[in-house]
Amino acid sequence: MPSSPENKVTIVVIEMEPGLVYVKIMDPKPAPDQIEFCLRRTIEEWFNAHPQFVIDRTQALIDQGAMQGIQVWYHAKDQQPKPTNPKPQQQPTSLNIEVHNQILHQVSKEYIEAVVQDAMGIWHSYQDRQDTMVAINPRRIA
Repeated sequence: MPSSPENKVTIVVIEMEPGLVYVKIMDPKPAPDQIEFCLRRTIEEWFNAHPQFVIDRTQALIDQGAMQGIQVWYHAKDQQPKPTNPKPQQQPTSLNIEVHNQILHQVSKEYIEAVVQDAMGIWHSYQDRQDTMVAINPRRIA
């Protein structure tokens, strides 16, 4: 049975600059539990139609708790940056992790440990960066 026109979702892919696209759901929006699926499927289809591009990273854009779109950074397969004399990976001697007192009373120690473990996995991917990393869990606690 074909879907009715009011069930149609319009998703646009906006090329912001070379190497960056913004995938956005237009009104009317689908059910909240379908938004991410629709966006991911559009990204998949766009990159299948552009096989010369490779995804570098993605970032969801959220407004008032609802996903509005996804930014996707990419590069052309033949233009992949090549490292020039990569620096050897150095393990830090210490790492400061701050957990606010209010958070300690809101969630269990095990939950905090799981969030920190996830954050460490992300941090290992971006060790060369010198800025501060903030982990925001699914409960929207930073």
